[in-house]
Amino acid sequence: MGYHHLLLLSPPAPPPSVFPSRFPPGGGSGRVPTAVSASANTARSPTVAVDVATGRRAVLLVGVSVLPLLRLRDAAAQATARAQPSTVDLVTDRADVSETEGTQPEEPEENLLQPDVEGSSSRNPLVGLLNAIAIIASGVFAGLLGTSQQEKKALQSTISSMEAKLVENEAAMSMLRESYEKSILDEQAELKKQARKFQEEEASLLDQLASSRKTVASLTEEVQKEKELVEQLNLEIDELKMSIVQTEEDRHLFEGKLKEKTGDA
Repeated sequence: MGYHHLLLLSPPAPPPSVFPSRFPPGGGSGRVPTAVSASANTARSPTVAVDVATGRRAVLLVGVSVLPLLRLRDAAAQATARAQPSTVDLVTDRADVSETEGTQPEEPEENLLQPDVEGSSSRNPLVGLLNAIAIIASGVFAGLLGTSQQEKKALQSTISSMEAKLVENEAAMSMLRESYEKSILDEQAELKKQARKFQEEEASLLDQLASSRKTVASLTEEVQKEKELVEQLNLEIDELKMSIVQTEEDRHLFEGKLKEKTGDA
């Protein structure tokens, strides 16, 4: 049963030879790069990459565990072919025994069955060895498969936690970005308001300066007019003073003449 089970699991073997090849012709060396390239092309997410890596590891482990079994199967087939006698030899031996020993019909049958028993006894150790190796290989494969599944689960949990952290970081970054953008917009609005206020104050100051300049110009003009008026009044005062002096002189002359006239009379 174990030998047939291995035959069903393993790929078709090449023709038996004295020194079987270490690897089957055109075997896994040509298929692994194709599987690797296909997995590299289709690995678009961490989960797919983990599945591909696990499957590739399982395929490699199965191939490595099956290679010694193939060599043992070829050796067992050769040993069985050498140990089992041919049908022609069995018929010849049977005829010779029937001719020489006609009175004992049961001994030729025992003699004919003896090679089969010897062949089966020579085959039994190889079959038991193959069964033991198959059981060990299946146990190793089951252990490796369980380990790979545990690693896959651990990787998936790690990836899910990393994705959750990434989502949290993205949410925090978006909140920080929104707060920064809001603060920048508020600062820009405040700066625009202050700039508008400064412009209005500057415009009012310019208006006040212009009105002050107009006032100064008007006051300067009035002062100039007042100066001219004062100068004119000063001239008039001087003329009045001169006229008063002249009048005083004329009065003295008139009084002197009047005294002379009164003295003569």
